[in-house]
Amino acid sequence: MVFYLGVIMFAIFHETHTTDAMLDKDFWIRHSEVWIRIELIIFFIQILCSTIFLMGVQINGEMGRNNDPNFQRYKNDTLRYYNEDIAWFSYMFVCLCLHCWMIQKYSIKPSTTDQGLKYAYSIYMIVFSLIRLVLLMPYRASDRTFIEFSNIKWIILFVMEIVGAVFFLFFKRIKGSNTFSCCMIDSICLIGMFLLYKINEAASAKPEENKQPLLKCINVSPASN
Repeated sequence: MVFYLGVIMFAIFHETHTTDAMLDKDFWIRHSEVWIRIELIIFFIQILCSTIFLMGVQINGEMGRNNDPNFQRYKNDTLRYYNEDIAWFSYMFVCLCLHCWMIQKYSIKPSTTDQGLKYAYSIYMIVFSLIRLVLLMPYRASDRTFIEFSNIKWIILFVMEIVGAVFFLFFKRIKGSNTFSCCMIDSICLIGMFLLYKINEAASAKPEENKQPLLKCINVSPASN
């Protein structure tokens, strides 16, 4: 939520410094209301995200798959047991829903500038979000060990994120753009996921295998087995 709030405040700041805002005093207020609405949407999407994730776990169990081979889940509250998994899933699910919401927004009320580019970008990011879900899920295996994601996957995702940002080179107006703010949210989420993964990877490594310089910066010691 800190990531989202930071981007929202960034968007509102730029709305108050555009020519349109100077000519129309209600301009930035209207756009600020849009971002407050987005913040609320994100909050409820995160709640929905938990429901969908737990529903997926339940469906897997009903299909005969063993979701708890170590018989540890019954000792914990479900939300606490899957807390990290839900948080990881929410990074991707929230971004997916946010881009879908932007598509709906442009369909109901077309933008006065760059309508075609905004629509194309949102469609591209929806496809990107689906690919990210496929590449980075699940976060942990049934035995609660972290899944290893190859560097190739991360490179693919970051390249696709950069390609999406190229769209804005052709925009006539970026300052105060809701689409540009969505791009920032998505970028921050991807970077945040990468950093979290690297921190967990370093912390779970054996002492002799741990060569992560990141640990020295954040004062985290690898867990000994």
